[in-house]
Amino acid sequence: MIEPIQWLLAGNSVVEFFGDADLMTLLFTFSRVIHLAAVLGAMSMMFGPAANPFFRRLRPAAAR
Repeated sequence: MIEPIQWLLAGNSVVEFFGDADLMTLLFTFSRVIHLAAVLGAMSMMFGPAANPFFRRLRPAAAR
């Protein structure tokens, strides 16, 4: 996430980026956005209250 933010802070334009981008650049950008959404979704589900029973079931008996 840092690299695109630094790129924007350097004064670059998103409109120009999409205007000059080739197919490979667009596919890579799309994959980064999807990956970021997947990580944020996984983090929200992992720390949600519905995940507690799952992790309690996996705890070894010696650790209880």
